[in-house]
Amino acid sequence: MYIYDDRKICYCHFNNIEQVDELLLGFVKKQFAGYLKKVSSRYQDKHCAAIIFVLCNLWEELAHIPAEYGGYDFWEEGELSPFIAPTRTTQGGCTFSCAGVAFSSAVLWKALEKSALSNLYVIHRGRFQNNKRSPSRIIPRWTSIKVLKDEYERYSNKSYNYKSSSSSSLTKILSTELIEIKQRRVPEDRRRKGTLISLPIAEFLDNDVVTSSAAFLEQLRTYTRSISISLAKLSDVTSNRSSEAELEFSNSEMGKKVAPCFHSFVMGNEISKRNIELRKFERQPFPLKRVFHLQENGSFSWGRLYGFPSDSLTRWQKLLLQIDGKPTVQIDIKSCIPQIACMKFSLDEDNTQDFYSFPSLMKYGIDRDYIKSIFMSLCNSKSIKKWIANQKFYNRENKFLSPCNYSDIINEIITNKPFFKNIIANPEMYKMLIKEESDFMISCMKSIMDYNIKFLYNYDCFIIQDDEDQINSVLEIMRNQSFYKWGKYINVDIDRYFLTHEDYINDDEALVMNF
Repeated sequence: MYIYDDRKICYCHFNNIEQVDELLLGFVKKQFAGYLKKVSSRYQDKHCAAIIFVLCNLWEELAHIPAEYGGYDFWEEGELSPFIAPTRTTQGGCTFSCAGVAFSSAVLWKALEKSALSNLYVIHRGRFQNNKRSPSRIIPRWTSIKVLKDEYERYSNKSYNYKSSSSSSLTKILSTELIEIKQRRVPEDRRRKGTLISLPIAEFLDNDVVTSSAAFLEQLRTYTRSISISLAKLSDVTSNRSSEAELEFSNSEMGKKVAPCFHSFVMGNEISKRNIELRKFERQPFPLKRVFHLQENGSFSWGRLYGFPSDSLTRWQKLLLQIDGKPTVQIDIKSCIPQIACMKFSLDEDNTQDFYSFPSLMKYGIDRDYIKSIFMSLCNSKSIKKWIANQKFYNRENKFLSPCNYSDIINEIITNKPFFKNIIANPEMYKMLIKEESDFMISCMKSIMDYNIKFLYNYDCFIIQDDEDQINSVLEIMRNQSFYKWGKYINVDIDRYFLTHEDYINDDEALVMNF
C-alpha cells in the first residue's frame, strides 16, 4: 500500500508496517487500542496494517456518506471491540462498522471488489463471506475476532502492494482531525453509552486545506438552539386544497412524516406521543454536517449542508411550520442550478427567465415538468449518447418519443439556452454548481445571523417568520451576496402561505417577488 504525504512517500507491505506514516499509524493505534490489547504484541503490526488497508480502501466510499457512528462494534465476552463487524441500525437493518464508522454491506463489497486483497473475509450475519458473497462456514460469535485475525494473517503473507487514491486525503484528515463525525448513543442495554465525537469539516483543494467550516457550523448550532419550531394546527389550514393535499394534512400522515423529521434519526431522540398529539416540538440541537464528494485526485469537490429538520419535509408539510409560534414564508431561489449557470457562464442572458420553458417543444407534447426532469438527468449523465440509450420512452398521455426525438429535444435545449451546454453531460460541473449554491447560501446565513433573524435552511431556500422587516432584510442580503459573487441580482420566489391565522391564500396565489 502506498501512503502519500506532503513530506514523503511511504511504502508498506501488508505484513510490514514499519514505514507507514507515523500520524496514520498513531491514529490507528489510538482508535483500535481496545482491540489491539487482545492481540499478541508479535502480531500487532500486521493487524495495524490490515486496519489501515481497510480504512484506505473504504475511505473513498465513506467520504461522501452522511455516516452514522455506532457506539459499539460487536461483543466478545462483554467487551466492546472496534473492528469490522455487524452493527444494528435504528431501522433494524445490518451495517458494518470500522473504527466507529458505520456503512452498508453494499459499500463494503464495493470497496473490497476494488481492492487487490480479493480473499479478504468479513463477518456478515453470523457467516464468513468474501467479496464474491459466497458464504463459508458459520462461526460462533465469540470466535469472530480470532477467526478474522487468522484470515488476515493467512492472506497477509502474499505481500501485496496496494495503492489507494484516497490515502493522501485520509492521512491529512486523520492527522489534522478535519472531518465532522456524529456518533449516536449506544442503547441502554449495551451497558454503556457511546461518546460523542464532533470534529470540524474542512474544505480541500488539491489536498490542501483551504477553509474550515468548523467555526461556522458551531455558530449555526448555537444559533438554531434558540429557535422554537412548531406546527400550525391542522384546523387552521385552508380547506381550498386538492384531495391529495388534504391527505397530506391528515393526522396520521403528519404523525408518520413530520414528527420523525424533527426527532428520531434526525434529532437522535425518541418521539413522545404527547409531542405528536400537540404537534409541538421541544428545542433540539440540529446535527448539521456538510457532506463532500471526493474527486479522483483525493480533493473534495462539492457539498451541501444537511441536517436541518426541514430537509425531509414535503412542500405541503412546510406549510405548517412555525418559528416561535408565528407563521412563516419561504424565500426560494427560482430554478437555482440553471440560474447560477446562467449568471456564471452568460452575463448577457436574463437570469429571471423561465429556464424550463420551451414553447418549440410543445409539438412533442412535453410539459415544463418533463423538461425539468430531462435537464436534471442530463446533468448527471456522463454522455448524451448513453443518456438517450438509457431513457424510457415518454408515454404520458400516449405520447411516444423515439431516440431521434430525444436528440432533437437536446439540440433544441442547447440552441435556445447555450449556457446549458456547459453543464449537460458534465456531472463534475453540475456538482461544482451545487457547491456554488451551497457557498452562496452559507454566506447569506452568516449575514442573516448577524441581523439576528431566526431561520430554517433547506438547500436553496430560507424559511423565516412572515415579518415585512425580516423579509426585506433577507432579500437585501441575498441581493448583495449575489451581486458580489456573480455580478447579477438573484431571482427568487417568496411563497407566503399564511397571511394571518384567519386569512390564508391558495398555493396558486402565493406571492411571487422577483428582484
